[in-house]
Amino acid sequence: MVEPPLERLNRQEEVRVVARLEPPGFDVGRLRAAEPIRELPSLADAECHERSGELGPLLGRPIVPGLSRRARDSLGSREDRALLRDALLQMVPGHIQVLAERIGDLSTKPLGDGAAGSGRNSRSPQ
Repeated sequence: MVEPPLERLNRQEEVRVVARLEPPGFDVGRLRAAEPIRELPSLADAECHERSGELGPLLGRPIVPGLSRRARDSLGSREDRALLRDALLQMVPGHIQVLAERIGDLSTKPLGDGAAGSGRNSRSPQ
């Protein structure tokens, strides 16, 4: 059902997901989700719906590969789970971006005590 445009201004929906990934395989060690729903006339007073209980099937498994598929399988296509499902689907791309940044940081740092190394970005003394 499509809401009239101004009806959407009467309500604010969001979901907050907090995850802890455990090395070395980046298994999902902890996963919490809460969904504050704000409605007029009191948008400031959000009733927070705890959604962590629905996330059990995602725990203890690696984020890559398979978190996106497991999230879709676990939460299905129900509209009342769409915000939570969509937030979980963003975890894998976010994780990959963080890993890429961390790898970039590591590849530009000098090896050992700062002497010239053999890494990609190392330079020979001139």
